[in-house]
Formats: sequence, structure tokens, C-alpha cells
Amino acid sequence: MKIRIKKSATVLLVVALACAFAPGYARDVPNGGSDVIGSSTGPSKTWYFAEGTTRAGFDEYVCLLNPGSKVSITEFSYMLGTGETLVRRHDLLPASRTTINVRSEVPPESDVSIKVTASEPIVAERPMYFNYKGAWSGGHNVLGATGPKPEWYFAEGTTRDGFDTYLCLQNPGDLEATVDVD
Repeated sequence: MKIRIKKSATVLLVVALACAFAPGYARDVPNGGSDVIGSSTGPSKTWYFAEGTTRAGFDEYVCLLNPGSKVSITEFSYMLGTGETLVRRHDLLPASRTTINVRSEVPPESDVSIKVTASEPIVAERPMYFNYKGAWSGGHNVLGATGPKPEWYFAEGTTRDGFDTYLCLQNPGDLEATVDVD
């Protein structure tokens, strides 16, 4: 007797079996998050990330792409909420992708902004995964900015009950900056 199962039926069977034998996985499903569209600016030698933290419940990473044919020597300037700056170096192989775990680079319980400079053009994005106040778990991902600007616009944000909205600011300069928020 021959039994033939179509590919789609096999996939459904595997999914059904996985659900039947592992119902506990449903509890681990994130309940929040967002994603990012690829870089429209292309590779750059400088990337900025205003938001970051190594507080409990947050896992932050920086993902780097070196699309070029040369090693790109990168320097991470971690600007802590205390005003201290920590510098770390990473060499990116040609035509490669690398992930840096921010928690392994800066002290725990730190709020941090990052400036990444590279000897060759790269692409940098920052995924962050979280379990916020034990009520919201998930993640979000952003591309870095390729330079400071005097004006920024944000379309999303709310002050409704159950939401916490933050505006993360980074000052990579040597002088104090005055910011107007409208």
C-alpha cells in the first residue's frame, strides 16, 4: 500500500503535531513588537542610536552588515546616561553580518546611546527585545540614523491609559544642547 501526502498536507500535519505535543509554547508568544524596513540610505560610515538600555527585562543588540570587499574596522561609542562614554572596537569581515550584544559591552542597568563609526561603509540596525513590567513582551527594531539633524518628526505616540511614551535623545557633541519639543 502506497501513501502519498502532498507537501502542504505534510506541513499542516507537522504544525498540528507540534501544537498537540507542545501546548506550553503558546504562553511564550510575544504580545507586542514592530519591525523595520531595510535601509533606503544605503551603507554609511556613521550610525547613531538614541535609544538603548541594559536594564532588567531588556535585551539590546546591534546588527551590522559589511557589504563591501574590505574589512571594516568599527568603533562603538557607548554614551551612558551618567555622561560616561565607553569605546569598543569590532572588525567586520568583508561581505559579512555580525551581531553585538550591548549587555556584554556596557554595565548592567545602564541607559545608553550608541554612535558606530566604521572605516568602510556598513549598515547598522538595533533590535531590542523586552518584557516590560511583566505585561508586555516582544521586540522592536530600528535602523540607525546616519547623522545628527536639527529637526526630527515623529508620527506615532500616545498618552492614553496603559501606554508609556518616551522620547529618547542623543547628544553626540561635546557641548550641551538645548532641545525644544512641540
